[in-house]
Amino acid sequence: KLSEQLGLQANLTYDGARFSQGGALRQTPDFEGVLDDGLGSRFVGTVSSDWRSVKDWGPVRNVAAGVRSTYSRVGGSNGSDSVAGTAGFSAQITPLDLDISVDATVSRNSVADGEAQVANTVNVRAFKRFDWGRAQATYTTASVAAGGQSDNRFVGSLQVNPIRKVFPKGASVSAGPNASVVVAEGEVRSRFGATLSANSGRLFGQKLSLQGQATALQSIDPADTSTDFFASLAATYRFSRALQLETNYFDNFNGGRDVSIALRGRLVFNEPRKHTRPRDGLGVLRGKVFFDRNRDGIRQDDEPGIPSVRVQVSGTRLGLGVDRDGNFTIQNMKKGLYGLVVDRRSLPLGLLVPEESAARVTIGEGRITEIEIPIIASGQIRGALFLDTNGNGEADQGEQRLEGKFIKLTKLVEDGDAETEPEVGLSTTFGQYSFENLSPGRYEISVNHLGEVFSQTIELTEDGLFVVVPFALPVDRGVIAPDTFDAPVIGEA
Repeated sequence: KLSEQLGLQANLTYDGARFSQGGALRQTPDFEGVLDDGLGSRFVGTVSSDWRSVKDWGPVRNVAAGVRSTYSRVGGSNGSDSVAGTAGFSAQITPLDLDISVDATVSRNSVADGEAQVANTVNVRAFKRFDWGRAQATYTTASVAAGGQSDNRFVGSLQVNPIRKVFPKGASVSAGPNASVVVAEGEVRSRFGATLSANSGRLFGQKLSLQGQATALQSIDPADTSTDFFASLAATYRFSRALQLETNYFDNFNGGRDVSIALRGRLVFNEPRKHTRPRDGLGVLRGKVFFDRNRDGIRQDDEPGIPSVRVQVSGTRLGLGVDRDGNFTIQNMKKGLYGLVVDRRSLPLGLLVPEESAARVTIGEGRITEIEIPIIASGQIRGALFLDTNGNGEADQGEQRLEGKFIKLTKLVEDGDAETEPEVGLSTTFGQYSFENLSPGRYEISVNHLGEVFSQTIELTEDGLFVVVPFALPVDRGVIAPDTFDAPVIGEA
């Protein structure tokens, strides 16, 4: 804490080679195609500074800014390193009741004996709540120096507050419309639809509850007037306060179905937290950490709280764990603007905090301030790029690993077309590649190798968000040197 407005934070992490391999000696000398196998040591250093204004700037309130610099190194002398710098700004325009934020990032990734890749990204966001709903707009521009690749995208969404009907014993039904528009590469894609939700409450007693949801989305593009339907049904049976059985069913009415069953148990060591009226000049913060199943940043009725997570208040010593339902309460806080940070080490495996999520709250005197913090599932696709000498599709010992090759990841819709602009990655040491923070769905990974495109299709599901895909290239296509780069042609695959 440098002053009442300015704070500085530094963090250094080092994992030794054996630690990153799980603390056990490897049983086989050859690389099996899994990213963490033979990864070697890892060093990450981060320095950040945050500033916030204690006064309003005329009609502009809650002004805050920050910068962050990160350096990481994976492997030894033949490893790869990356440097990234980010600057951000956020504020609230009072007359319009509009929240805005701007983030700009410059990153540089390099591998041994290879050409460095420089990328620039700028995100501008605006969010506004109305009595009847909410509106959000995001503009993103990203460019990669190698190959001159660039992406400009605008996404706008409109969600109307649902109409809700409550019945006896807590049962309810709600329905609400929504609309979205995406402008990218000179094309405009727009959809509108509606979602119907139902909750049985205590209609079937205290132990059994049912939740259902149905969504219809209609494309209004002249070239595509298709309608997509989605439905889900969830049932929960509580044997006791500490043990319950859950089952979920999902159907997109186009061949995509999924059923899951889970038995969940818990132990409660602490009594639920209670809060009292704050003392003079102070306020109360009450929040909830929840699983954002549809990644929209807003908690739905079927999105549960996440237990055992630790929340820290930036710039203070305040930090505490949430209860079994993801709730937390901090009493008698000084009025002002605060940032909330989730300790990533406390999250269950496979979950992470969204990169664009920045939880900020304003504590008022004598008031209870509420906030909900979303947590999302982290899908990952990993593997190795290699020349398949024996044609068995596996990365065997002695087969050449291709380092410094561009790999393109594209998310697909049901008809096989691209849903979003592709993400471009780079194969590193031992030909390893990795794409993270992916939502469930179908993806295509492709490589432009000596003028020809090779591709594979992968599907991530809610129960299978981690996939290892060895990427085999035929030997008769030729062998390239590690320092040769073939930039992918966007839209070619």
